[in-house]
Amino acid sequence: MFNFPGIWIISIVFAVPSMLNSFIWRIEDKSNNHTYEVCYPFPSELGPTYPKVVVMFKFLVYYAIPLAFIATFYVIMAHHLLLSTRNMPGEAQGQAKQIQARKKVSNFLYEILKCPKIVKYYR
Repeated sequence: MFNFPGIWIISIVFAVPSMLNSFIWRIEDKSNNHTYEVCYPFPSELGPTYPKVVVMFKFLVYYAIPLAFIATFYVIMAHHLLLSTRNMPGEAQGQAKQIQARKKVSNFLYEILKCPKIVKYYR
């Protein structure tokens, strides 16, 4: 879908707003008379919703959407592995091990996908 230079161009485009809007924020610590300088990417001129929009955009584009694609394809792969164990012609003794291995892999993939649900349950 994308070639190598295309990925770099998209990365640069996503990085431009942070590059243009970042500034040095000075924080004074009066208790020990120090001044700290921090590179802060959310200027106050853009309003209080700008940081929320940027953080949500980065969460969706860099984490949630790729995770959804990966999880979808893992489910499809596990489903195909399970189907292939049912439709193997002439289940000879040598193929029994292959069938068991495919079932183990597909069950493992399903368990990986259930893991976030377990973590959410115990919170």
